[in-house]
Amino acid sequence: TGPLMQTDYTTAKNWIPDLGHWDTIVFLSSMMFAFAGLEVAPMIAGRTRNPQRDFPRAMAVSAAVIVGIYMVGTWALNTLLPAGKTDIVAGVMQAMHAAADTLHMPWLIPVMAICMFFGALGQINSWLVGPIYMLQEASREDNLLGDRIGKLHPVWKTPAFALTVQAIIVTVLCFSTFISPSVAAAYWILTALTPITYILPYLVMFPAFWRLRKTQPDTPRSFKIPGKVLPAILPALGFLSIAFAVALLFIPPSQIDMGGYFQY
Repeated sequence: TGPLMQTDYTTAKNWIPDLGHWDTIVFLSSMMFAFAGLEVAPMIAGRTRNPQRDFPRAMAVSAAVIVGIYMVGTWALNTLLPAGKTDIVAGVMQAMHAAADTLHMPWLIPVMAICMFFGALGQINSWLVGPIYMLQEASREDNLLGDRIGKLHPVWKTPAFALTVQAIIVTVLCFSTFISPSVAAAYWILTALTPITYILPYLVMFPAFWRLRKTQPDTPRSFKIPGKVLPAILPALGFLSIAFAVALLFIPPSQIDMGGYFQY
């Protein structure tokens, strides 16, 4: 026999989110961020045997997997910890502590902490280095951002100037979190900035899709949304969803003391 479940799932309030207040659903934007990555699809379409058939299937499967992972992860977390007492910053480690205590395996905590560290390190490398190389390539070919952005280091062959500018911007943003009233508030601000900077281009991409589909309907494409209604409805839904997600991120969450609307 194991310990009792820490969150009571027999009541509806623990299954259905409170949609009566905007400040209780701001975390929805972070979940929507998990579905980002549509801009990578054109790079893969040319290597797919039958993209017209396989792309809808792949998107449906990936959406189901993402939702399933979120649901299973949340359920596992709330099984070990009461839903109302989970810390936004250290919630995962709280769950690890609870699991280690229940299983009488204290050595599990440092092992999981090391695994999380290397996972976060991989994310940092991909997020910091990847976009810089994209900017460097765009600037090198079309000189969009000037010669210095596209210039490579003579020895290491890296976009040194672009990396330096990025390091300065990131440092300023990190120091700006010191005015936050708590660690949780600083963590949420950095968490909110990530989806904003990433999904804002989608507000341009969806209208661009609609415009190109209207002005160039006969252009050969690896994947093409069939019909005349869906190509108009889907980008509209995508645009409205992204706009809603961005707007939510400007609302302070009720679960964290952000120091008021002005400071947030």
